Amino acid sequence: MEEFKYQAKLNIPFVENPFGQAELAERLKPAFALQEKLAKEQIIPGGVLAVGNINHVVYGAAGLNLYGSEAATVKEDTLYDLASLTKLFTGFMAMQMLERGLYRLHDPVSLFLPEFQRSDKEHITIYQLLTHTSGLSPHQEFFRNCDSPESMLAAIAEFPLAYATGTEVAYSCLGFITLAQALAKILGLSFDEYLQINLFQPLQMKDTCFNPKQEKARIAATEQSDWDNRLCWGAVHDENARCQGGISGNAGLFSTAEDLSKFAQMYLNQGSYKGLRLLSPLTVQNSIINRTAGLGSQHRGLAWHLKDQGLSFMGDLATKNSFGHTGFTGTSMLISPELGIFVLWLTNRVHPSRKEERLLRYRSLMHNLILAALV
Repeated sequence: MEEFKYQAKLNIPFVENPFGQAELAERLKPAFALQEKLAKEQIIPGGVLAVGNINHVVYGAAGLNLYGSEAATVKEDTLYDLASLTKLFTGFMAMQMLERGLYRLHDPVSLFLPEFQRSDKEHITIYQLLTHTSGLSPHQEFFRNCDSPESMLAAIAEFPLAYATGTEVAYSCLGFITLAQALAKILGLSFDEYLQINLFQPLQMKDTCFNPKQEKARIAATEQSDWDNRLCWGAVHDENARCQGGISGNAGLFSTAEDLSKFAQMYLNQGSYKGLRLLSPLTVQNSIINRTAGLGSQHRGLAWHLKDQGLSFMGDLATKNSFGHTGFTGTSMLISPELGIFVLWLTNRVHPSRKEERLLRYRSLMHNLILAALV
């Protein structure tokens, strides 16, 4: 759909950042130096940092795609396992379907999934899945007994609620596995097919995919799995996604910094990318309103993690209306509407083991450095 010329003034101000390519690159030199330092000290094997506005993006790559004799130098087109950044794509699908009139946010999931037509779960809504307030458990090792999306959904439906629906915020991978299956059921079109047709092809996100077929030298490895005793290298790290064939609403996507920059620019431009409108500005703004006030310290929009007052991956200097997400493997996205910029950082910090957690602190430090440099 082509972009409308008229655009209403909505509540959250999105500004156009003025910096061109050269000035962005100059201001970001300390950030790229920090990434080089972390790779050299083996806090991460390597990474790709991308920072930009709606017109320009600057990329920097550092380090290796894995440790060992098969290692290759990380390049700007290295593919990373996005882990829970996949949830943002589930959220995109949900919001695009919403504005196309295919469901209501407060429709119960049981309307679409017979597995949820039971007394303790029939009331759970799509809205509650999107905001992590459904009561579904954050995570369970269903992969040990499940071998398909159908068996995974049955296991989720049968497992007891972790808390009363709507009373808490508890980040739930099981909720987003359920959400993607519900959306696919509404359409009669699979999750991956929908994204390919309605997002990846329009934005020319040529490398974004589930179960990548690219040569391994282009892919960053993650953890040596203790479940199936394999190095996850081109296979999704998340076991509950892997046992479903690598395609799931909570994890499974692989992508590059270039592809993800297009996705971030689309949101930074309130749903449009180079004249192509994928979401209405009204839809984008409704996605990044705090929906969990009074339910704890986490501020959640519709799939998005919002700026809150506590310790945050966004850093101390993140602006009031910032929104973003992280992925367990070492990936993150931060968008600041007030500054008109986005920050993507793709790493594989869980290689060879998830015991390496120093990146979690450096992520906040990196965001502080970048945000201060671009004002």
